[in-house]
Amino acid sequence: MRLAQPFQTTPLVGRGLTVVNPSQESESSLSICRTETDNRALAWKGHLTITQGSNGLPTQPNSHRLRFGRASENGRAYLITAVIHERQPIFSDWRLGRLLVAELRRAHDAGLVNSIAWVVMPDHFHWLMQLQGNNLGNVVGSTKSRCTLAVNKMNGRCGPLWQSGYHDRAIRDGEELLPFARYIVANPLRAGLVNKIGDYPLWDACWL
Repeated sequence: MRLAQPFQTTPLVGRGLTVVNPSQESESSLSICRTETDNRALAWKGHLTITQGSNGLPTQPNSHRLRFGRASENGRAYLITAVIHERQPIFSDWRLGRLLVAELRRAHDAGLVNSIAWVVMPDHFHWLMQLQGNNLGNVVGSTKSRCTLAVNKMNGRCGPLWQSGYHDRAIRDGEELLPFARYIVANPLRAGLVNKIGDYPLWDACWL
């Protein structure tokens, strides 16, 4: 995947993973091996900044305060969080999780967004992306709807899959993307789902 301007990357292979909160600024390098048999690595270091207008939002998602109809801004980077209905761990089944992965990639490949990093957790997902000339609500809504249809078909279920709405955090002017991306990728480690991020299959980042 490529990042559209104004995003720039300066890859640098390093070792280890430092878990940080997005509110912390850091220039530490990160290197992650996807699996023990996969020699592809994610590695980055340097400043990643936004150069357009801004509207600061709370950093931490709050599922009972999910937003509806928020105005969106073309070229703006957003951290999106959407939660499964009643917090059911649907995506504990990685086959179902890959259906959501397919929809995140579809949005990127269609030019609706520029995906920067994402992770699919058992009952929610985080998606750091840059909006590309589309309405944020439409992009997130269509991604969730397509995923619902695919999951219900594969799982033989019916009814809602997602909580209504979603949480969005607009990335402010001059704010680095690196801490947000690292925070997203490290979610399975913090949740205790795996001991190594390379053992978790449902994440990706543009540096890979």
